[in-house]
Amino acid sequence: MLFAVRFDQLRNMFPEALFVTGTDTGVGKTVVAAAVTLALRQKGWRVATFKPVETGVDSRETQTSDTAILCRASGFLSPDEVNVYRLSHPLAPAVAAELEDVDIDVHHLVERFHDLRRRSDGVIVEGVGGVMVPIRWDYSVLDLIAELGIPVLLVARAGLGTVNHTALTYAALRARGMNIWAVVLNRYPPHPGWAERTNPDALRRFLNVDRIFTLPACSSENTWDTARTLVPQTYEWFL
Repeated sequence: MLFAVRFDQLRNMFPEALFVTGTDTGVGKTVVAAAVTLALRQKGWRVATFKPVETGVDSRETQTSDTAILCRASGFLSPDEVNVYRLSHPLAPAVAAELEDVDIDVHHLVERFHDLRRRSDGVIVEGVGGVMVPIRWDYSVLDLIAELGIPVLLVARAGLGTVNHTALTYAALRARGMNIWAVVLNRYPPHPGWAERTNPDALRRFLNVDRIFTLPACSSENTWDTARTLVPQTYEWFL
């Protein structure tokens, strides 16, 4: 039974740290990161979540921010522990930081990750945008992934164009020697067309990646409710 997997068995099935990135912004990284976190917690793990930089944070909507969702999913961290830099402009971090006169210290991001790693059984890190988004003008999300040196969970859309977008991101990650733990096609429709039906196998064959998962589209637009709904599907990823 899926729910009978023991804590020690799970250690052999799932990396102790995972970087959730996407082919683009808005593909559902936060939903996937939160769902994975909640599933691991139900398996007995103490899971830390980490959103190094978040942009477009409206002070009036802090409860719906990525940081707030990941904080709630972890269950033991404060927002200030989950996130280091929160910027109000909904732009790439390097652009938003420049507009807001914020100097992003990437060493601080790496130190926070290692602190969370020491305090938990596993860490789920969520990036910002895609892998080539600049955190600083001399430092991208890809640079951060490479510096942390942890496996990647790549979230993509399910429809037409996914093979190209996923392959480009995959190539960038592999060029830096990164291990792609899995690819997830998010918001998979209940009545898939030809693109949705053929994309999983196309990616397996084109990228030579076996771990291609799908997560269904959910009726709720609430990120937290959607993450909780998707928890049962993520149990399959641990086998």
